[in-house]
Amino acid sequence: MVLLPGGAAAGLSPEKERMIRRMLQRGLSVSLVADIAEIPEEEVSSLGEAPGAAAVAAPGEPEASVASPSGSDSGASQGQQDEDNATGAESPSGTRFVGHDQALDLGKSLLKRGDFAMSRQILDSIVSQDPQHFDALLSLSLLSDVCHDYPSFADYIGRALEVNPDHAQAWIYQSMCHERRGDIDATLAALARAQDLDPDGAVGRDAAQQMSMLRRNRGCPLLPGTCWREAAPRILGQRPRRAPPQLDERCLSPPRPLFRGQWCIRAWDDALGPDLLAPLRRSVDDLGTYLHRNPKQCRTFWLARDAEPKTAAELAGRVLLEKLLGQRREDFVGIEWWCKNQSANLGAHFHYDMAVADGGFHRPAYSSVLYLANEGGPTVVLDQAADMHSPQWPQVPQEGYVVMPRINRWMVFPGELRHGMMPVDEDIRPRFVILYNFWSSHQPSGPNCQVPDLASYSPVSAKAPTAAHLLPAAQLDALVQSEGARSPGEPGGPTAVAVEALVSPADFECGSDFGELAVRMPMPSLRRMREGPRDAAAFHLPWRRLAGEVLGRSSEAPAVGGGCPLALVERLPLWELRDEGQLLRRRASDIRAWMQSAFVAKAEELARAELVKAVERRSDDCKLGLASLARYICEDLRQRPCTSELNGAFFRRKPLFVEAGPCDLATLHKALYDELKSRLRAEGFGKATCHPAEDGHHGLVMNWVGLHACGG
Repeated sequence: MVLLPGGAAAGLSPEKERMIRRMLQRGLSVSLVADIAEIPEEEVSSLGEAPGAAAVAAPGEPEASVASPSGSDSGASQGQQDEDNATGAESPSGTRFVGHDQALDLGKSLLKRGDFAMSRQILDSIVSQDPQHFDALLSLSLLSDVCHDYPSFADYIGRALEVNPDHAQAWIYQSMCHERRGDIDATLAALARAQDLDPDGAVGRDAAQQMSMLRRNRGCPLLPGTCWREAAPRILGQRPRRAPPQLDERCLSPPRPLFRGQWCIRAWDDALGPDLLAPLRRSVDDLGTYLHRNPKQCRTFWLARDAEPKTAAELAGRVLLEKLLGQRREDFVGIEWWCKNQSANLGAHFHYDMAVADGGFHRPAYSSVLYLANEGGPTVVLDQAADMHSPQWPQVPQEGYVVMPRINRWMVFPGELRHGMMPVDEDIRPRFVILYNFWSSHQPSGPNCQVPDLASYSPVSAKAPTAAHLLPAAQLDALVQSEGARSPGEPGGPTAVAVEALVSPADFECGSDFGELAVRMPMPSLRRMREGPRDAAAFHLPWRRLAGEVLGRSSEAPAVGGGCPLALVERLPLWELRDEGQLLRRRASDIRAWMQSAFVAKAEELARAELVKAVERRSDDCKLGLASLARYICEDLRQRPCTSELNGAFFRRKPLFVEAGPCDLATLHKALYDELKSRLRAEGFGKATCHPAEDGHHGLVMNWVGLHACGG
């Protein structure tokens, strides 16, 4: 091999040359490096002996001394044998290999830096020399998972478990492969094995949680056979509630005229144009996988009202909000969204959409499902909701809705209602959906809901396949223009899906307890649900009225003045802000939340400490930059104000407003200034004067003067 000045090899790129030298520095054998780099061993040896061979370590890596072959000038077999005897590691087959530990560390390091190709090349080379190297096989399975290379993921984890069937985390990986293929029984078996191997550890607890969720998700199937005889008496036995819903005003939605008509759900076909639908469908699988795999415990994504969309999925959420719901994004604090890519034979247990980390009764104003596949069972919406009186009322549902999936169909319903998805057959094809929740006054807290970093799997890897779905601004602008040219009801635009009321008990040939009710509720058959627009129905299920028909009794419920009626269309307004008194009470609650927030308390503590130090130094003045103070509390101490606290800050600065608007940084800093000034003057600094000053670099500054008068 011809060496160029400085040690470069003819026909070898500088990057590859640096990589070879780095591997030699880490102690990898010449034969292993040659295998990884796919060049002859003598060329590797020559490069290792070339001027500058002990040169550059990778950026961010410590430099290491070159581990040259023991006593060898050329990498010949005798020198290699000496090196094997000196530093080799024995494989399960008894063969000794050189440098595998160092190569494994390098492969992991490259994965963390996002160099997937070279990491795979190094790890594959280890396995080619030692097919039973468990750690390399496990690392290759992790690498394949990070790359969303599902066939390779399944192959490597299967081979790893053949070598070591007693590794708990490997069985978790195996369960992920089975679940993607739709083999739920095998998934549960793999999780059970992981739990058995680590019954008291973190892996075992994770396996137990996943098994519980899988059983709930498959535990709400559509079952054959009519069930009116058992269900009808229970349905008619439900009575109205005398107590109205008891909820904090902060948990109420704004009025929703969309649901004031005959139906309490709405649906559209061709919801999005083809230009936006194409990148959306390309991205949904990767985004759904990222949501399950990301190391930051993020379960849903957040798009704030003042943030610009970066993906087709985020842009679609904005389009649906503005074009089909007819709402202004300024009237919502943001959109919570997430993707699901599960097999069609798995359901979704019945639940409420809620701010999981915050507890209580915060609900989105609107919940919705965008279907990106035709496979799978229906979304079922029940008339049950929760308040301080009851976690689920009415206890026996009186009516419900069913919507079958079709590509580019979007259905929306009141966010406080209980809902789920029923598995209807053993179809193992993927069922892709994107779910959008539109929040009017509350932002769900982390870690469950976060603004996603789709460019990386940090800290596992600096890169992620989802980065490919971050669209350039020009493409996003073009998609906005494309959607702007479409209008509901016009040619090429979204088309409202007709909701059909099932009017005969004979339409209900099946049943389900939805995995949680004490009685099976009558349901239409799969055949019946596949009759309708685009062979996918949207049904209203008037259970109470039909139960009366089955029993030959009146289904009319007694009127309850001021209570909670059974008819859903009459009940929904009780979960909405209906008068100015409620708005004022919510406003007062938000102001209290701001004044009592940990954010303000910490700012007061830090500001007081600075003033005390200034007095002790006998300084007469002290300047406090509120922008840096707020940033430190939010980012370093992670004590960010929640939505209601930000609303309170807005109201403190704009006392004539009844409904909160966006609380930008300028408003936040001015509200913080007012609060700190009032508190600190009452705490011993009343003799000093304080005035605001705008600084080009530091933003709003509290300028305290006359601190001498506060000493002693």
